[in-house]
Amino acid sequence: MRAVTACVLMAALLLFVGGCSTPEVKGSYDPKTIEWSGVVEIRESLTLPRGSTLKIAPGTIVRFAVRDDDADGLGDLSLTMEEGTLQIDGSLDAPVTFTTLGAAPAPGLWGEFRLDFSRLKVSYLILEGATRGLHLHFTSGNIEDSIFRDNLDATRIGESHVNFTRCLFSQNTGKGYNSRASENTVKTSWFRENRRGLFLFEGDKGSDFYGNLFTGNELPLRLGDFYVGTVKTHGNQWEKDPLPTSTVSEEAKLVIAPGKVESAGPSGWPLLKKGWSVYLDGFVDALSGDELGLYFPSWDGTLSRVGLFDGTKIAGADIGDISDSRPALGKSGGRYYLVIQGWDRSIRLLDAITLEELDSFIEAPSPADDHRQSYPLFIGEELAAATWAGRVYLFGIADNKFIERWMVTVGAPVRGDLTVIESAGEKTILVPTESGTLLALNSSTGDERWRFEAAAPLISAAASDSERIFIADKKGSLYALTFGGELIWTRQIAGGAWYAQPLTKGGHIFQGDDSGTYSAYDVATGKELWRAQLDGGIRGRGAAIGGSIAVATAGGSLYLLDAKNGVVRDRTSVGEAVLSSPHLVGEMLFIGTRPGAVHSFTVKGVKDF
Repeated sequence: MRAVTACVLMAALLLFVGGCSTPEVKGSYDPKTIEWSGVVEIRESLTLPRGSTLKIAPGTIVRFAVRDDDADGLGDLSLTMEEGTLQIDGSLDAPVTFTTLGAAPAPGLWGEFRLDFSRLKVSYLILEGATRGLHLHFTSGNIEDSIFRDNLDATRIGESHVNFTRCLFSQNTGKGYNSRASENTVKTSWFRENRRGLFLFEGDKGSDFYGNLFTGNELPLRLGDFYVGTVKTHGNQWEKDPLPTSTVSEEAKLVIAPGKVESAGPSGWPLLKKGWSVYLDGFVDALSGDELGLYFPSWDGTLSRVGLFDGTKIAGADIGDISDSRPALGKSGGRYYLVIQGWDRSIRLLDAITLEELDSFIEAPSPADDHRQSYPLFIGEELAAATWAGRVYLFGIADNKFIERWMVTVGAPVRGDLTVIESAGEKTILVPTESGTLLALNSSTGDERWRFEAAAPLISAAASDSERIFIADKKGSLYALTFGGELIWTRQIAGGAWYAQPLTKGGHIFQGDDSGTYSAYDVATGKELWRAQLDGGIRGRGAAIGGSIAVATAGGSLYLLDAKNGVVRDRTSVGEAVLSSPHLVGEMLFIGTRPGAVHSFTVKGVKDF
């Protein structure tokens, strides 16, 4: 992938020829025909030669440096073309992205892509993090299967004739579609969680809006205060009154003919579709579930079981204290059990159907009694649990009671989850400790098989494929080990791993860290395959959904990443912070949040990896 700085671009475009060291750029540059591919870094505002054609190849990423020279709180860098032609040839597998450089995209970090008196043909464009987005004047053409997200205004369009088809306008904090005096078409597009979905300023020349889906927008449609004329919409699905009548001036007329929309948004593109939500009085940092339902403890001291499809409460229990550990679901003696660990050092055995408490075990106090506990783990019909006090237990269950099989002292607190691997018919429990030791214990006896010493505390769980173990430490080293505990490779990741367990799939290992970086590596060599910068630290494991990875952040977002290349397929805000791992049951995805909610999602357009 070739990176081209703005300095190189300006020299290549004959905009200026001095002032920076210019590496060799292969091929000739006709000032009227400009082709971009790979990674393009724009560090100064650029104006292309008048009348030029800009062709952007599939998979190109155009990154704008974050600069605010006038100190108005908004990014300044922009790209401008006049009397030109724009051709963006993105595809479903290789979209073209306009985004930020050196920071996760957020509204207003760069300026705009402005076209005046120009023509355009755009497919599969992602435009994010801008102030004025795609800014068009006296421009015509087609934009298809594109995504405008996380901008201040996604578009500003004046006196143009542009067709938007199968696009997504999502979480723009100002306006999604913003137009004046134009004759545009907007069809089969999805307007999701924008402050303003459609905004028509002052007047229009007969634009057509049909077959669009509107969900979660503060106002789906808004007319400017001085709008004059008639607006006709038909066949759109509105979640609520599309436009308060109080916002319509006497000179404006609105004709609404709603309809049912079966499909909207970019063709074939994986997207998160929000379902139900449940709100609680405390943080939800962990959840688990299966066909019996979804289970989650809250910092308000309660435990809930709700239905997967509608969030209806089925059962509840007061567990008396905070729990930030996933409940463990299992079956023993023909009965379904739920086991949960609490900050009162309890390990509770509950009936999984009624949440009636059947038995409990109380661990001794220790100096490490604070925050994040290891998740109890069923191994067949037995239960393994690790504690702040640095002990690992194996319990059997008989007559609805815990029966201690063995206990091992590991010499340091355990906060990371336990993992089980199996080799030659024998099961081994992997125990990460806060001293930096990864212990491998015989699951039947508790005897130590081997140990591995990391360079820093281990507070995240290990993961495995069919022949390797992977674990990351608190200072940012990622390790690959044999099933016998021998080091295969190690590499440094961007930040420390705080409770972020690796995920393995398709010959790749996926790892998040506390800097907000999520990366993919080759399992055999540790070679980095891609990395994505997200909006906050990653405190949980990703969830694989076909060819996508769902990842939650402490920035309060749920992301959907392409497993092959790290492209952000979708992002949605879910709370102030998310410390839980996304949990997948069938085709449904669940997430727990702070300040205290559980949300369900389905994923549209999933393909296998």
